Amino acid sequence: RLVAALNGYKPPPALDFDYCEIGCGNGDTTATLAAANPESRFVGVDLSSEHVTFANGLAMRGGLTNVAFLDRDFERMVGDDLPSFHYICAHGFLSWVSQAKRKAFIEVCSQKLAPGGLLYVGYNALPGWAGLSPLRRLIQDGAATVDGDMLEKASRGLALAKLLRDAGTGYFEANPTAKAMVDTMAKAGLPYIVHEYLQPHWHPMYFADVAREMAENDLHFVGQLPLYLNYRNLSLGAVLVELTKTVTDRLVYESLKDFALNELFRRDVYIKGQG
Repeated sequence: RLVAALNGYKPPPALDFDYCEIGCGNGDTTATLAAANPESRFVGVDLSSEHVTFANGLAMRGGLTNVAFLDRDFERMVGDDLPSFHYICAHGFLSWVSQAKRKAFIEVCSQKLAPGGLLYVGYNALPGWAGLSPLRRLIQDGAATVDGDMLEKASRGLALAKLLRDAGTGYFEANPTAKAMVDTMAKAGLPYIVHEYLQPHWHPMYFADVAREMAENDLHFVGQLPLYLNYRNLSLGAVLVELTKTVTDRLVYESLKDFALNELFRRDVYIKGQG
């Protein structure tokens, strides 16, 4: 809501609203928001029945009556007896589905958002991930040498990456982001590596391409999280602020900013029907 307001758009209501999270996982975020907003209604959707079972148990233990968790493909939402939503959120979802599934997701969001409703999407971004694509291949090649489960495969892939990084190989020396990412992977743990690097679909995207697909479905870019990224003088150095002063098209500016920051992950907000 604050992203919308800061960028000149009237946000949806702060009370008595309908909220949906697609790819809700174990439901902790959706359940927390439901507990904090008892006058509003929440829906979490996830393809994993295990996740949804846990989420429903979480809601029950918390005594929440204003949240429902659905075990289904999000495309079924169109035919479900669900309300229009003021808010739809999908964190990371776009990066790990096929192009056809991403297109369907955007269409569903456009259909299920009320006019003036907000869509939040978080996704792996380019150009930041361009130098990390070979790291993903390295992890996968290492994982392929193991016959065990996915965690064992991830462990082998991480070990191979550490070995080559610590040996000072050319790829890692030329890509400091990849060197740092090995430490990030080790800290985040093996389940993160499975999710981020060993899935069949992995599609970092340029902002301009995402914004175009959204606009084709009457979803229009509003702004970005964290909040400081909506301000030129807070997100760019003085030289780049000066260089981009003549750029008045927000979408063009956002693309240039991603190159300036070598953006790895975008958290964007779109609005339904106010382009």
